[in-house]
Amino acid sequence: MEVSKLQKAMDLLNSELSAAKLATISEQKKNTVLLSQVDALEKDKAMLESSLEEMAAVRKENFNLKMYVDGPNVWSVDE
Repeated sequence: MEVSKLQKAMDLLNSELSAAKLATISEQKKNTVLLSQVDALEKDKAMLESSLEEMAAVRKENFNLKMYVDGPNVWSVDE
């Protein structure tokens, strides 16, 4: 009788262990997917930052060109 109880307890623990292993594998897969998404987002962020820097340079150049073209008109005072 005692052996039977121990066997049932061992079977229950074995089932719990199997469930825990499956949960661990599932979490590892989720983590792998999340890490891959983080890598992709880091690349996107770097590209966006580069684009913003380029846009800032273009805006500065446009401003300078506008000042060059409109310069005399901007500084003229009604006489």
